[in-house]
Amino acid sequence: PRYDAVYVRRLKGGTIARVTAGLTAAYYDEEDPEFSPDGRSIAFLSDARSNGQQQLFVAPASGSPVRRVGRLDGNVQDLSWSPDGRAIALLYIAAAHRKAGALQPGARDVGVIGSVVDEQRIAIVDVATGALRLVTPDDSYVYEYGWSPDGRSIAATYAKGNGDHNWWVAKLAVVDVAAGSMRELLAPSFQIDDPQWSPDGKQIALIGGIMSDFGSTGGDVYLVDAQTGTPRNLTAELVARLTADIT
Repeated sequence: PRYDAVYVRRLKGGTIARVTAGLTAAYYDEEDPEFSPDGRSIAFLSDARSNGQQQLFVAPASGSPVRRVGRLDGNVQDLSWSPDGRAIALLYIAAAHRKAGALQPGARDVGVIGSVVDEQRIAIVDVATGALRLVTPDDSYVYEYGWSPDGRSIAATYAKGNGDHNWWVAKLAVVDVAAGSMRELLAPSFQIDDPQWSPDGKQIALIGGIMSDFGSTGGDVYLVDAQTGTPRNLTAELVARLTADIT
């Protein structure tokens, strides 16, 4: 059996705490651990109690007790706490026909060929109640996202239609979390990746360039005005181009 569990250890020594949803000796996969903003809790994904289906769990940083939050049915990845720690965002494909990603096998062809398109959307899960709410449209595929400092908005890279085909023409949008609406902010002529807000919430940083692939975007660092969508290239004079995520 294989066990992929989450472990926590204080930087200045101390015992290692094992954080897991596993209850029995069986195969399971646990991934994507994220500390809450106050550092007291850890959220992570695990299929320990639903073989092959990742569920969202939250546990104290000490390791137990572990609590499942809500119920998911589909592809889920890239969880991120809201700034106030009351909610967790996820990239979610409900009732997915296949795993997400251009390198994954395609879905089995049934019915009218090409009629089924799985759209990856941003879901917000209430940590206290487990209630799940989708906040992006059902005709748009979201690739990456980042919370605004005040938690009211989310910056997202997205494209209409098939997510595998359209990453190269993805746009930048701002999602109103309360309203569940999406406002297009930038439609660039290059590929974009990893939107991150400035601490004051006035700008969104991203990497943009050409001849890129999803997950290995090369290019320059741009700052985009969060209100007007005006981009500014910060690294136009660099000979080298950046490939790492913005941190």
